[in-house]
Amino acid sequence: MDLKIKIADIGPDGLTYNLDLPAHEAEERLGNQTGDEMRLAGPLTGRLRLEKAGQKVVVRGRVEARIRQACARCLEEYDHSVAEDVVLIFVPAVDSGPEEELEADALNQEAYSGEEIDLWPVVSEHLVLGL
Repeated sequence: MDLKIKIADIGPDGLTYNLDLPAHEAEERLGNQTGDEMRLAGPLTGRLRLEKAGQKVVVRGRVEARIRQACARCLEEYDHSVAEDVVLIFVPAVDSGPEEELEADALNQEAYSGEEIDLWPVVSEHLVLGL
């Protein structure tokens, strides 16, 4: 499943993106990104609403998954539900020169370049934060 959205596809009424990623595919993507193995007990699902505000793209929604983990005490496996609300603003990338300290408003912003945005970093970050 491709999680890249063309900005031109986001109409004046916005765009709703329904996420339904099989567990094995989500595990593979997460492992490639973090280097850690994360086991899912079911699909990675969610619903994201994308709306344009000038050149910015506002993403709101929710991602959900069931993560299989081992108990730290007894090592018995159990499933843990993770559900995280997503609120993020994609802004056009600009060459800002040297890195600057982020202000509080910039913590929920992500830069994009080109004609599309990739939702996978948003989804995976919120999933990991939910743990």
